[in-house]
Amino acid sequence: HSASKSCVIVLSLIFLRCVFDSMSSDNVAALLNQVLARLSVIEGKLPGGGGGEVESEAAGELPKSIRAFDEYCSVKLDPFVAACDKLGGDAATAGNNIKEAWMEMRSFLLMATQCKEPAQASLAGLLGGLAAKLKAAGAMVNRNEWEKHTKTLSEGIQCLNWLCVKPAPRDFIESYIGGSDYWANGIRKEYRTSNPDQVAFCDTFKSLLQELIVYVKEYHNTGVSWNAKGGDTKDYNGSAATSAPATKAAIAAPAAKPAAASSAPAPPKAALFAALNREGAVTSGLKKVTKDMQTWRSEFSAGDAPAPVAKAPPKPAASAAPAMKHPPKCEFQSGSKKWLGGDQTAEQGP
Repeated sequence: HSASKSCVIVLSLIFLRCVFDSMSSDNVAALLNQVLARLSVIEGKLPGGGGGEVESEAAGELPKSIRAFDEYCSVKLDPFVAACDKLGGDAATAGNNIKEAWMEMRSFLLMATQCKEPAQASLAGLLGGLAAKLKAAGAMVNRNEWEKHTKTLSEGIQCLNWLCVKPAPRDFIESYIGGSDYWANGIRKEYRTSNPDQVAFCDTFKSLLQELIVYVKEYHNTGVSWNAKGGDTKDYNGSAATSAPATKAAIAAPAAKPAAASSAPAPPKAALFAALNREGAVTSGLKKVTKDMQTWRSEFSAGDAPAPVAKAPPKPAASAAPAMKHPPKCEFQSGSKKWLGGDQTAEQGP
């Protein structure tokens, strides 16, 4: 292949040399200008090399990664939401929460196309909206007929934490598919032959998670792809960005706002410890309680004081039983050649 390519280049150079030799310098210059003009037209139709997504946004188009995400949601998220709505009950409510969580993910990825990567400590504030959806999914789990459904979704939605994972977000997502499918298999076993809508609920959600791995592999293989030439996330305005998705699910979802604008970041630990180390200044704003303000004193005033409880007299200690006295012994036994003594008292003397 390389040899044939080199042969083509050599023949092209020989052809151009023959053409140039038979043309005047003015004709050669005109030919080169035509070639450059054609190359400029072709270059304008090709995507940009280093910041192509930013150039597309300047032209009013969504970045390629976001367009791909919208297509993924149209193919996988919309059928899942439809399956949840068909079941109704808690399944429909939980399915709507999943849809909103996916839109929170889209807003975060759109921000990444326009901003440079922030510090790891600030990601929690930027993902506040998504964290609320994850918490809501867990709160929907109840011991009722929808228990397996809500557990399937509350387990699977945790995979959206891949937005903070590097360098293997695909493995992180896959680790939650098994746990989610454990509860889904219980639904399949119960309704496999009696209710195909229940099985569709399980299959569409699993497909949603599996296709997310494919999307992440294509556009965020080692973690969220940030724009190295973008601005700061603190200055990002989600409402000004081109963020209208093309899918039905995104249109139905409320406008997603970046969590950085809605939730203030938690105060740093250093400021907390500094406040606690102010010693006396910590209690300077507290009101002093005097003796007349202490309620326990009025409760036990002289007139209302409870009568002291008389203590039971101590029981007399049981007297020791008198020891049985025996006649003293002090004699020499000739057989054993030993003295035998016992029961001697002080009064008897030696």
